[in-house]
Amino acid sequence: MFLNRLNAARSLLRSTAIRQTLALLSVFALITTIAWLATYWMVVRDTNRLVELRLATLADSAFTALQKNAPLPGAGHGQYLAQISSTGVQQGTLPEDFNLAGKPPGYHHLESKHESGQIDFVLLIRDTPGFRIIAGENVERLEETTDTLLLGLQLALVISVLAACVAGFWIAWKNQARLDKISSGLARVSQGDLASRINLQEGPEDDLSLLASRIDSTTARLETAMEQMRRQSANIAHDLRTPLARLRSVIEERHIALTERGEPVSGNILDTALHQIDQIDNTFNALLRIASVESGARKASFKAVNLGDLSNNVVEIFGPVVEERGQSMTVELNQPASIIADPDMIIQLIGNLIQNSLSYGSDGQKIYLRVQGTQLSLIDEGPGIPAAEREKVLQPLYQLEKQRQNEGYGLGLAMVSAICKLHDAGLSLADGRNDHGLAVTVQFPAS
Repeated sequence: MFLNRLNAARSLLRSTAIRQTLALLSVFALITTIAWLATYWMVVRDTNRLVELRLATLADSAFTALQKNAPLPGAGHGQYLAQISSTGVQQGTLPEDFNLAGKPPGYHHLESKHESGQIDFVLLIRDTPGFRIIAGENVERLEETTDTLLLGLQLALVISVLAACVAGFWIAWKNQARLDKISSGLARVSQGDLASRINLQEGPEDDLSLLASRIDSTTARLETAMEQMRRQSANIAHDLRTPLARLRSVIEERHIALTERGEPVSGNILDTALHQIDQIDNTFNALLRIASVESGARKASFKAVNLGDLSNNVVEIFGPVVEERGQSMTVELNQPASIIADPDMIIQLIGNLIQNSLSYGSDGQKIYLRVQGTQLSLIDEGPGIPAAEREKVLQPLYQLEKQRQNEGYGLGLAMVSAICKLHDAGLSLADGRNDHGLAVTVQFPAS
């Protein structure tokens, strides 16, 4: 039991919050002690100065009276004033037990025995030819007051330090509990529980709550990334199974034909195999390009480009392809603005949108490419995308079930999404004209 408590105390002292609290309390106690000792010293000093000033004033008035051959002035309450010669007290009164023998001129602190106890006095002695003036004052009440002040300062110091200790350790305990919650949350994440969240909602809005919030945000993004990776892996396995199966089937069939029947391998068969290999290679190359875009490495090539000029360049490239497919494309430029971007990436973005419309649109459809300031829109008359699927089609290798028989692998819109994120541009998918087709809008930030 004792060892457990000792280990718990050691663990508590190792905590940053407790150690910082102890350090701050030590500094607070030291500064408070110094400040209150200085206050007590200044009060005592000023009190003594006032007493000495009153005695000096009383002695000056005595000398003035003697010079005028007038009697000594009356002393105030608690004060004494006397004229003493070699034969004794000539005028005034002094306490009987005052022993002034051998006392030099100046201020002196004396004690007098009295029936009620010991009484403290301050005396001022001034010598003149033939006699000496003594002015005294009872400072017992003043010393009692300063003693009371000292006691009050001591009590205030003790109470302040105790209150600071209680408040400091309570705050440290609360903060340590929050730190422990953050630590346990990070431990769960390190063990693979990406669904775990710290949710540090109790306590003030401070750096700890901000830290916990950022950790939760990072964990959420990591969980999303891992989920996307699992989904992409599943999509890769699903979508590459067909070309790999076809390739294996062709190779296996021709191998049997060659080894068992001696039939030669024709060029058409090899072309088919090479086409399947090229499809697989193109898919992985597209995935690598998306990863490169998402890494942000291309930001080094950003520069000011006009969105209208880039759109015209893409139209010149894709115009013949659109006509060959039996479709048409209309370009509308309304005050096109300049943006800060990688021009090659923007050309690929527009090209991917046009290619997506060509791939899924029917003959005779009209494609509209519009530029309004820093906003780019492409509207087609194809089958469109259901609202529930629009977020999913932006993920690599995701395809609608009805599109899986096509040549694509669901990478065109994923690349568009990656380029938009690289340029901090907004991307939205909606229905086209008359709720038919697809309208893709990209809003670039102003340069």
